Amino acid sequence: MSANPSPFYIPETFSGRRIKFRVPYTMPGELIVNAETTGIDYPEGTFLHSVELPFEVWEMSMTGSLLEEGQPFIPPVAGIDKFWRLSVRDLSKNQQITKSASLVSNLKDSNTDTWYWRVPYTLVRAEGFQVTVDNLLSENQLRSEVSFRGYLLVLEPASENR
Repeated sequence: MSANPSPFYIPETFSGRRIKFRVPYTMPGELIVNAETTGIDYPEGTFLHSVELPFEVWEMSMTGSLLEEGQPFIPPVAGIDKFWRLSVRDLSKNQQITKSASLVSNLKDSNTDTWYWRVPYTLVRAEGFQVTVDNLLSENQLRSEVSFRGYLLVLEPASENR
């Protein structure tokens, strides 16, 4: 993970069970969106958590690349983050993570491609996010790269004393 500023809260338990240890984990996706196209969803299941262990999300990485005839501009285009928007929703909890589609430049912390979440957001199996992309560029395709990063939680077994 990136150099995340100190979180405000690091949980010691999940669902009443002590967290034994955390395993670094990422849930990435990539999507190409045509010029002047809005409301394009990542394919269903891209950000669906399908692992048995709970996933504690600490940050969301967002990178945009300008494409011309399918090839990225080299070097990357400065200021690209003011020309694409994201909307994020937790489908299983029916919870908006962004109130509306937000410019990526407003979501990221300065000098990084990352939106740090100071309190972890935990997904369990079969829960996930729907991410919608708007490409505000008038002529070029945009490659949207999004990754939810954090840790899988390995929990202590449930107590045998019930």
